[in-house]
Amino acid sequence: MKYTIKYGNKKDFTIKEGLKKTIIGSLILLCLFLIYYFHHIVKTDVVFSHLFYLPIVISAIWWNRTAIFIAIFLGLVLITSQFFIGERIVLFDVIRTLMFIFIASMATYISNKHEQYLLKIVENEKLIEASKIIFSQNEKIKSKNAELKKFNADKDRFMSILAHDLRSPFNSILGFIELLSENIREYDIDEIEKQISIINTSSRSAFLLLEDLLIWTRAQSGKIPYEPQKMNLSDICLDIIASLKPNAYVKKITIKNFVTKETTVFADVNMLKTVLRNLTSNALKFTNPGGMVDIYAKKTQSKITISVSDNGIGIAPEILNKLFDISKTHTTKGTANEKGTGLGLLLCKEFVVKHGGNIWAESELGKGSVFKFMLPLSKN
Repeated sequence: MKYTIKYGNKKDFTIKEGLKKTIIGSLILLCLFLIYYFHHIVKTDVVFSHLFYLPIVISAIWWNRTAIFIAIFLGLVLITSQFFIGERIVLFDVIRTLMFIFIASMATYISNKHEQYLLKIVENEKLIEASKIIFSQNEKIKSKNAELKKFNADKDRFMSILAHDLRSPFNSILGFIELLSENIREYDIDEIEKQISIINTSSRSAFLLLEDLLIWTRAQSGKIPYEPQKMNLSDICLDIIASLKPNAYVKKITIKNFVTKETTVFADVNMLKTVLRNLTSNALKFTNPGGMVDIYAKKTQSKITISVSDNGIGIAPEILNKLFDISKTHTTKGTANEKGTGLGLLLCKEFVVKHGGNIWAESELGKGSVFKFMLPLSKN
């Protein structure tokens, strides 16, 4: 067993095997010298036998069972030496030898127990390290599983859009074009106008779906640049309102901007516009003709909360919890049978999280909804 004396984390010195043997050998020689000196020179049977315990105990610590042989050896040397000087061997001499053996046995037992205790500590430390590694590996596996789950959900959603959502408007377009081509000379101008209007609506739907799909796939692959900068929020809101005016006009919905002119944010302009456009477009979609859509902004200590509210049909509680979960995407037709892709809110969440913010919705059936998201304030 190798003993090392440590201070802090550094090894200062190690008692090597050769040095151990030298120390024990020197102590045994000292004991033999004492026996010879007192028995043969001083001519007395009084020997400082308490010193003999020193090599016995130390050898028990270093070499375990060797201590018993040293104890027997010293005890026999004492008895033999007394015999040679003519002293009688009494019961005390035998008891003294037995005491040497007993002390050697006890020291060996304690040393063994101490060594086992140290080994257990080492084993426990190894187990702790192993458990830390296992825990770390488990966390990595959980993270990878979450990524794979998201990837599978993305793939399933992508396939669902290609198989159904993207196919549906093209079926409508192709069907009505075929009808027109076959009956162009039979239909009156009103019927032709009606069918062209349906083709136009379906084409716009397909285009918007493709646009959302392209933005979403770019966002998933990390190819959309993130370049935050200080900008005026009110101007952004006015741009979004202007772009959605035709949609609002059709349903006679009023969009109001309550964001003050001095309000600024620190955000990526394209991502912010995408979020506001999607939320405002959704508000128009689920608001009845003649309704209201309002955009507000409220500053907190370090962030700004932007909200888009409407007085539309509202959202059922069971659907509200699924709005931002890709594995549970849900699409509902608007008040004028407008169709959606289910990707818009996922894009909003993706871009808001990219800014270090969060997004949520509050709604009550029949009274309307409020979509809110938080962004960092611009720096002065």
